[in-house]
Amino acid sequence: MESSYPKTGYINSDFRLFYLHETSDRDFAFHYHDFHKVLVFLNGNVGYRVEGRSYELRPQNIVLVRAGEIHRPVLHDSRPYERLILYLSPDFLTPARQDGYDLNLVFDTAAAYGTNLVSLPPSAQPFLEGCILQLKDSLASTGYAAPLFQKTAVLTFLVWLNRTLKDGSLRYQSAAAQNPLILQVLDYINSHLAADLSVDTLSGLCHLHRSYLMHLFKAQTGVTVLHYVTEKRLFLAKQAIKEGTPVTQACYQCGFSDYSCFYRAFRTRFGVPPKDAPKLP
Repeated sequence: MESSYPKTGYINSDFRLFYLHETSDRDFAFHYHDFHKVLVFLNGNVGYRVEGRSYELRPQNIVLVRAGEIHRPVLHDSRPYERLILYLSPDFLTPARQDGYDLNLVFDTAAAYGTNLVSLPPSAQPFLEGCILQLKDSLASTGYAAPLFQKTAVLTFLVWLNRTLKDGSLRYQSAAAQNPLILQVLDYINSHLAADLSVDTLSGLCHLHRSYLMHLFKAQTGVTVLHYVTEKRLFLAKQAIKEGTPVTQACYQCGFSDYSCFYRAFRTRFGVPPKDAPKLP
C-alpha cells in the first residue's frame, strides 16, 4: 500500500494567526491544509519546498501556500526559526465576503507565475514591519474587542499585500531549484484531473520509465502519484459540490470512475459524506 501524508492544522473560522519562535532540530514532514497559508519569514536558516519547487528564505520574505498544496520547511541548522503564520479560509478572501474586493488575487497571481515566494522592495518594508508588529500585538491582546482588533490587523495586512501587487511593488521570486519534468507532470495533472492519470499515462507524457517516474515524483514532492492525484480530485469535487454540482456528477467530472470508491475516499478525507460538502469550510 502506498504511504500517505498528513493533513495538519485546522480551521473552523475565517482565519487563525500564530507567532512561532523556536529552536529545533525537527525534521518537518510534507503536509497540506484545507486552507490557504501565508508565512511571513522573520529569522533563521530555512528553505521551503512546495509542490516540487524549492526556495531559500530571507527575512521578510512571504510564502504563499494555496489550499491543498503539499509543502514543508527545511531547517538547515539549529538557529531559531521565527515566523508569523496566517491560516485563511478561501471563502473569507472572496469578493462576496469583502465588499467586492478579491483578496485571493495575491494567491492567484502567484499561481500564474508558478511560484510561492514573494518579496518586497526596501521602500515597502517599513509598512510590512508595522503590519508584523500589529499582528503580533493582536495575538497578545486580551482587552476590549480583542477578536475585532485581530481581524482588523489581518485584513489590513491582506489589503496592503494585494495593494502592493496592484501597484507593482510585490516581487514574485523564482524557485531556487526545481525539476522541469516533475513540474510538467504536476501541471498536466492539475490541468487534466478528469482525464486518465495513471502512472503509465504520465510516464509516457514525460518519456520516463514508470518506476523511475514514481521514484522521482516521490523524491521531489514527498508523496506518491496516486495520493497526489486522489487528493487533487477530492479538493476539486468538494468545491464543485459546494457550488451546486450534483454529487454523482461531481464524482465523474473530477476523474473518479467508481462512485463507491469516491464516496469512501471523500468520507475518509473530509469526515462527512459527499452530500454534506456544503457544510465544510
